[in-house]
Amino acid sequence: MNAYEKRDRLLRALGYASYGQYLRSTTWENIRETVLRENNYCCVRCGRRATQVHHRHYSRAVLTGQNTRSLIAICYDCHTKAEREEDGSKRDIVEANHAIIGPKVRREKRKRPQGASPHKQGSPTIKEDRTKPPKPQKTERQRLLEKSEQLLRETQKRRARLMKKCPKCRGSVPNTQHGSIQGAKDAVSTGQAQRSARP
Repeated sequence: MNAYEKRDRLLRALGYASYGQYLRSTTWENIRETVLRENNYCCVRCGRRATQVHHRHYSRAVLTGQNTRSLIAICYDCHTKAEREEDGSKRDIVEANHAIIGPKVRREKRKRPQGASPHKQGSPTIKEDRTKPPKPQKTERQRLLEKSEQLLRETQKRRARLMKKCPKCRGSVPNTQHGSIQGAKDAVSTGQAQRSARP
């Protein structure tokens, strides 16, 4: 039994007549929207706007939305290229996953030099490189939010540096206004003298 037959059997057990009916259900709409939102509507393959979600495998947890880690946000073009052969026939789920996220990395153990302890082996070597999918691109709104949060943090730090406890009144007075207690007293007395000198 291939993965698609297993999927159809699970869907019938969940009360759906077909995969198409499942895709039109509110359950799938909610799962799809959650996955797209979590990935900032960014395709894992090309970084463009994702409009679809690919199932890496079909299980009861994935189909009911209890496990969203096995769902991938992807754009229409990348999803079609991954799931369809050039002649239009549908690929096996393993081949589609391979086309989307690349092959599984095969590791082989390094050969141990003679006389070396088996407990001190080096880490396994990677046989082939695996390219990482592009990072999701941030939207303009996200960039502006991050910039405003950064400016707020910088302002709070600057303000904390400028504030100093006054030893006499125990209040916070900006350093720019509070050189010393004597300077503050002099400023008050000169201000009073100027006011009394007015006609």
